[in-house]
Amino acid sequence: MKRRFPKLWPTKLRNRIFLTFLLVVFVPFSLLQIRNYNQIESVIGEKISQQNSTQLSLMKTKLEEVRWTAQYSVLQMEREADLLKLLANSRSLNQVERAQTIEEKLAALKSSYLPNSVYIQYTLESDGLSFTTFPLQGSDREKADVRAQLASKLREELPLDGPLMRWEQEAALNWIGEEHREKLMLSYYSLSNDKSEEGLRLRAAIDAEQWLRDSANSMQIKQNYYLVDEFGAVKAQTNAGYVLRGELAAKLKQLAGQGADSYYIDSSGTYVYNAVYIPSVNMYVAAQFPLDFFIGDLQSLKRQIFYTFLIVALIFAAISFLTLSNMTRPLRLLEIRMKEAADKRLNIKLSEGRHKGEVLSFVRAFNGMIDDISRLIGQLKAEERQKEAAQFQMLLTQMNPHFLLNTMNTIKWSASNFGDEKTAEMCKALAKLLESSLNTDTDLVFLKDELELLRAYCYIQSFRYDHRFEVRYEVDEELDYALMLKLSLQPLVENAIQHGLVYRKQGGVIIVRAIRDERLLVLEVEDNGAAANRPKRPSSARTRKGIGLSNLRERLSLLYREDGRLELKQQEEGMLVRMTIPLLVSNPYQSEMEE
Repeated sequence: MKRRFPKLWPTKLRNRIFLTFLLVVFVPFSLLQIRNYNQIESVIGEKISQQNSTQLSLMKTKLEEVRWTAQYSVLQMEREADLLKLLANSRSLNQVERAQTIEEKLAALKSSYLPNSVYIQYTLESDGLSFTTFPLQGSDREKADVRAQLASKLREELPLDGPLMRWEQEAALNWIGEEHREKLMLSYYSLSNDKSEEGLRLRAAIDAEQWLRDSANSMQIKQNYYLVDEFGAVKAQTNAGYVLRGELAAKLKQLAGQGADSYYIDSSGTYVYNAVYIPSVNMYVAAQFPLDFFIGDLQSLKRQIFYTFLIVALIFAAISFLTLSNMTRPLRLLEIRMKEAADKRLNIKLSEGRHKGEVLSFVRAFNGMIDDISRLIGQLKAEERQKEAAQFQMLLTQMNPHFLLNTMNTIKWSASNFGDEKTAEMCKALAKLLESSLNTDTDLVFLKDELELLRAYCYIQSFRYDHRFEVRYEVDEELDYALMLKLSLQPLVENAIQHGLVYRKQGGVIIVRAIRDERLLVLEVEDNGAAANRPKRPSSARTRKGIGLSNLRERLSLLYREDGRLELKQQEEGMLVRMTIPLLVSNPYQSEMEE
């Protein structure tokens, strides 16, 4: 295909794999899936339809048997001599006793027609009074009211000038227990004694909802059942949680007319429907079967789909292997070149002329990586040489700070013993500076500690230069615990003294400031030395270099990177040196306790 349609075949690896998947797997699998799905739907419909047709036929037969029992039992009660005799002889009893006696007789007659009579409730009306097999609840007065309603209902349904018997499909009250609600009743009404004033009225009411639930529970396959009238309205159902839509009800009427094996699967593929027509009650019994419960031939077809897909997947794997082998050959070549680059200490480049697409991008990225690594290695070597030089310089300039500190303390105590307090204070200040330089474990100190070291240094220098200058401090107290680089202010003050104030005979001033600028700490050292008239000093003959501004700049760069800055500004009188670092404030618990 690549040779026949070079323009259609993609050049990128991702697109080639995707197109291969579409052509080899997705399209054939989709066609097979549609075919197998149609087979599954057909098999499910046929199997379920066979079972449902049998069950619906049984339910239809049971309903016809219950109807026959209701009609036959009413005809027998009209001719039951014991019942007629009891009605005549019980007139002397009060209404409560008479009702209890006659209803017990009705209940006994009902039990003789079991099991179908379990769904039938009988009501008898004679002499304006009614008697029923409904298990009425409540007081005698409440029961008497119910019987009066039933008697009125019978006289209304069976007038003396009306038909003697008929079937009625009605929504009537259910007087069983406390469930006083309307239910679907299939009632058989009968009037005896040839329209005489002493006519006997009987009603046999079949509880269609109860019959539908019990019939559904007796079936081997559990599903939902509905009683639907000729207009498509649902009159009763076994599960109130399901809804039969109007268009489905109309479809069920068509199914009942097409035959027992007809079925219908809804558009969502969720349920299978069957229906049967019962002419005697002019209603339909419909069955609704959820497909999720079907585990028969569906599993067989699923296995068939799986095996088919497995074969296609194997074919796709073989084709993909050959395709990817061709595409990954440049990558293997690239791997070989990478190994050569390691052996040659990264002194190698890959050719970009024979590659394209993602492979070309990868080659370019590899060459760029080689350049970056080489540059970083050079930087690391330069930094290592700088560290070695700094360490060597430190070893050369390092005497024995412990010896100097002890010697200084000895001089201080000796001067104190002889009453030379100025010399003792100078030794004390110098010892403090030596002790701070001796502590190499800490790079950051509090601003208040740094200022204390600076005061010690300035105290010594004031004696050296015969008090020709003074030092002023402008520092906010809230910055006392700001962290800064140790021994960073002393070189700035030393620079101000040696290169500015040393030329003044008197009136020299050094101002040390600490300012907060949002998230930055700004430290300034300003002097009023006559910078414009400073003579050039000869270079020192000392073999040991002092810590100067260049040293401070390097320390700031190592610790703060781009966030640490050192600036020098020439003024009309003197110099301003500004050091800017990130503001870090810490209030140590130990210091608060000591205070």
